[in-house]
Amino acid sequence: MPTVTQLADELRIANEALATANRKLADADARHKTMIGELNHRVRNMLAVVSAVANQTLAKAVDENVLDAFQDRLQAMARIYKLLTEAGWSHLPFQELVRETLAANVDPSRFSLDGPPLNLAPREALALGMVIHELAANALKHGALSTANGHVEVCWENPADRADAIDIRWAESGGPPVVEPQHRGFGMLMVERQLAYELQGHSTVTYAHGGLRATLHLPPQQAPQEHEHERGTSRWPGRHGGGG
Repeated sequence: MPTVTQLADELRIANEALATANRKLADADARHKTMIGELNHRVRNMLAVVSAVANQTLAKAVDENVLDAFQDRLQAMARIYKLLTEAGWSHLPFQELVRETLAANVDPSRFSLDGPPLNLAPREALALGMVIHELAANALKHGALSTANGHVEVCWENPADRADAIDIRWAESGGPPVVEPQHRGFGMLMVERQLAYELQGHSTVTYAHGGLRATLHLPPQQAPQEHEHERGTSRWPGRHGGGG
């Protein structure tokens, strides 16, 4: 039977082994965070370089509005990358994504957001973020946000009959009368096709006379999560008890 001294020695050895393992894990985590930070820094620098090259190369070759739209899209991508970096490339709250996108262009009083807590994986945040940017850009140029009193409402829900799916509705009001365009520009084509291409979802745009309407649908998550630390985290933390 082990003596008290032997038990104490074994406990000390076990504690030292545990402390060593914890230090190694901490070091690995620090290296991982450093690598992610460096990658994000390089991505932001690359976007800045692309922006500068575009200005120098295209300033006199294309319409100024086309160049401005291109620069706006680069800035929208940079904002999304910044939000994901701050979230550690884990799940990003959808409400935060929409608020940051709209507040970059208009006063918060011009839009309202309504929906339960919703977490987006990085790929979802990138795809949806660009779609929301294009809807906002269209509203600023042609729709509700082009007038002094126009308003945008964004609401989202988890359909009761489709577990884990996402339905997002964009509704404009108070803007000029809406007329369906004869030709779709790149921005609206992105709204209509981006989710299908990236996430197997779909989008529907309705040119209602009183204001443009868009419905964005994402199907239930099926593919494995992109990062180890995302596993087991629900899109709907308030409803399914996942992480937030």
